[in-house]
Amino acid sequence: MQPQLPNRKAHLSWADVLDPDQPVAPAGASCRGHGCQGQFPTSEVCGRDARTESTVRRAGQVVLLRFSPSCATVWSEVRTTTGGAREISIRSDQDELSAAYPGDPSDGYSSPMLAASSPRGAEACAKVGGMSACTGPLGGSRS
Repeated sequence: MQPQLPNRKAHLSWADVLDPDQPVAPAGASCRGHGCQGQFPTSEVCGRDARTESTVRRAGQVVLLRFSPSCATVWSEVRTTTGGAREISIRSDQDELSAAYPGDPSDGYSSPMLAASSPRGAEACAKVGGMSACTGPLGGSRS
């Protein structure tokens, strides 16, 4: 005989239904906005609906500004052909978070997430092998 499982129903308030500007975190996501801040994005949490808002390419590296509407977060990702030690940061207004990796190929390639209701004003940066690259949400680059 199999055990009986409780009947689980999703409960939505009228605010969830009537406010299209406030996306609900994806099923299984454990955070939203400031609750995500400082965590690293994964395909299960916030990475599922993430989109690239801006990109800059420089000397064997690509820096991406990523935004998850459902989690209300931004973060930086770097893709590099040169490898090596790297520092990856995300800035928005006065807030900034970064992560440093010693250079092992299995090290991470993203910054922690920063709470943001939109990617406007956010800047993704990476420093790999002494070369820095930064991008803003509209594709402008800065060193």
